[in-house]
Amino acid sequence: MALVFAVYVEGLDFYYSWGNFSDIVYIGFNLMEVSIVLFKLLIVFCYRTSFINLIKYTQKHIWNGEYEEEGYQLYREANFQCMISLGIFCFLTQCTVGCYILKPIIESAGRNKSDRVLPFNFRIDFPFSESPYYEMTFVIQVLSLYHVGICYFCFDNFLYIINIHLAYQFKILQRKLPKVCDWNHDTKESELAREDEEYALKITTRIYDGLKDCIRSHQRLIKYSEEVEKIFNFLSMGQVLVISFVICMVGFQIFLAEGPPTRRVIFIVHIMATTFQLFTFTSTCHGVMETSNDIVRAAFFSGWYNLPMNKAGRMLRRDILMIIMRAKRPCVLTAGRFFPVTLATFTKVISTAMSYFTLMRQSLAKMEEIQ
Repeated sequence: MALVFAVYVEGLDFYYSWGNFSDIVYIGFNLMEVSIVLFKLLIVFCYRTSFINLIKYTQKHIWNGEYEEEGYQLYREANFQCMISLGIFCFLTQCTVGCYILKPIIESAGRNKSDRVLPFNFRIDFPFSESPYYEMTFVIQVLSLYHVGICYFCFDNFLYIINIHLAYQFKILQRKLPKVCDWNHDTKESELAREDEEYALKITTRIYDGLKDCIRSHQRLIKYSEEVEKIFNFLSMGQVLVISFVICMVGFQIFLAEGPPTRRVIFIVHIMATTFQLFTFTSTCHGVMETSNDIVRAAFFSGWYNLPMNKAGRMLRRDILMIIMRAKRPCVLTAGRFFPVTLATFTKVISTAMSYFTLMRQSLAKMEEIQ
């Protein structure tokens, strides 16, 4: 209801501001931001069952999973990275929301009560500038704005948490593979080199059983990443497509648009939040791709070549080969299944936004020459 109210207010203001290019860009930007939030909410609603199951699985097997000492250290590193990244992003987003709230308070200072302004123009024939209607409308708009801010980053935050922990789960598997296949970790060289084939087969079988546990973990991580891809690929596509327009329009409001200084401060904070959001989004997706691909190196250098060529040893080598073949196709989060999201996506989006900004600047210059 809060989001629908925000769309109604901005849509009405957009209609009545038609003809003023600067106001149209400002209101159109606000309308686009609310539309992005509605799009995210709609995507998660469509996959709500899968989304809830993903949360339950993550809570059971990752957040409350059992780890060895080295794995627990990596898990703590993942938690720390989540706190830093999400803390900065949430802080910048809340600062943007706070600037929207402070803007009308600063602009209304020293004015008459009948000349007070709201956070967003409410184009209805009603005395909203008079008490108590002004205070009531102000609170309603602020509550709606706050809900927009929360919904703006909550789904992105969850995706960042998932990506960071998934990348570290692959790192834990990378550390586990060499230990499983390293026979020095389980037995002594003299014991494995004994001529007793039955004893060597017993030791190799025990190593092979440990490898099968790693294979099952690898399969679970692959399935988990595929589930994340199924839920978030359309959301990622909308994010990648729209965020270049967002950066372009924010840059326009900072450098070219006419408006009060408070509006410019809002967009300075906003462009910091948007750029950090894009960087965190692409870097966490890139991390999943890199760590899942690094399983190839971990499997190849796991010491399988030192094991005897008995039945269990041959099966182990075959399964190591299967791990390498599967890991060569890394786990990725795509944008609508069109292309994988990586750090290269970050540079492309920034480059596209700069191109749009240059086009808008040239168009504005031509409009000023005509006038």
